[in-house]
Amino acid sequence: MKKFFVSIVRPTVRQIIALTGLSLFAEVALIDTAFAQDQAQHNSPQPRGNPTREQLLFYLANEKVVVPGVGFVNARIGDPMSAILNAWGEPSDRRESRLLGKLEFLYQPDPDTSVAFHGKERLKTISIRGNSASLMRTRSGARFGFSSLNIRRMFSRQKNLVKSNRIEYPQLGISFYLSADNRVNRMVVYAPKSS
Repeated sequence: MKKFFVSIVRPTVRQIIALTGLSLFAEVALIDTAFAQDQAQHNSPQPRGNPTREQLLFYLANEKVVVPGVGFVNARIGDPMSAILNAWGEPSDRRESRLLGKLEFLYQPDPDTSVAFHGKERLKTISIRGNSASLMRTRSGARFGFSSLNIRRMFSRQKNLVKSNRIEYPQLGISFYLSADNRVNRMVVYAPKSS
């Protein structure tokens, strides 16, 4: 009994790797299910062949995770704008409003994604544009190209505001903008608003 208790408290490297692998494959299963549901709703053909384990691990390792109300690991709402430059390097484009003192830094982390950081001295909003091939996703798995129905299902326990071209979750600090075909093509992250 004591040996069993010790193995739970201090897991071996093999146990940690096994648990990490399980969580990665569980996440892949959730992503795959959401895409399958989305394709079934729009009668889209299923992709041929299953990706290999190596392809899935490579894809997951290169994903960028967006946390509503927070941002990224290396760019958080409320950070000094200078910290964005330190973490992300020189932007591909930089805009400055001298009258209002607002800054905007534009980056393109992958060919299918563009990120704009907005603020004065501190980061106020992060606007992310992308398509379904983008490596960006929210912590809960929401991605570009998802339908508004999928987004509302993923965040079904959260209060939302639906406007003409977007679904807002002010208490979480994220809004999803929709294209003409009702698909997510932009996410905006900001500080959560208290109700």
